[in-house]
Amino acid sequence: MLPRYVAQKQIDPETFKDFYNCWKETEAEAQEVSLPWLVMEHLDKNECVYKLSSSVKTNLGVGKIAMTQKRLFLLTEGRPGYVEISTFRNIEEVRSTTIAFLLRRIPTLKIKVASKKEVFEANLKTECDLWHLMVKEMWAGKKLADEHKDPQYVQQALTNVLLMDAVVGTLQSPGAIYAASKLSYFDKMRHECKISVLMTPSDVIRSLFVLL
Repeated sequence: MLPRYVAQKQIDPETFKDFYNCWKETEAEAQEVSLPWLVMEHLDKNECVYKLSSSVKTNLGVGKIAMTQKRLFLLTEGRPGYVEISTFRNIEEVRSTTIAFLLRRIPTLKIKVASKKEVFEANLKTECDLWHLMVKEMWAGKKLADEHKDPQYVQQALTNVLLMDAVVGTLQSPGAIYAASKLSYFDKMRHECKISVLMTPSDVIRSLFVLL
């Protein structure tokens, strides 16, 4: 049975069902990611991969970008290997841009990392806008966690990111990224220099009902 405020917002039950199923599928897929031991030994004991991109071309090689609660790394193709992109703490800038290739322009994610001269570039194509939102939200969450000495900011940012992924997977429309961007809570707080307050689960759910 749906909560009372779903009916008050006149949310289509089928839309809510699709969103809920997509959210659970996202969680299940994250739990089922199997990494080789040579990759696992680079991660912390409690670190998990929550999001994998499609296979993409990057300036570090071809592979899938993996996101954990702490870092981004490239899971290289062929013999699976680990190439670190950055921890969220060490990110200095995240940009979504395009590069020219033949007669097309390919959406590309660029990440500037502290202590690295070379900027990371990934030709994420149709996934670029979503990854841009997710990386910025995790980066903002980590900065707030460090400033307030409270790891819950990272956990909330991760929740926001998984919800963004579910919203895009559910809507599958031109407005999906705009809807997902409304969940960039910590990134907005950081840019607006407002005092950030951790959202409760009910706050997050209510914001989703407005989006859907």
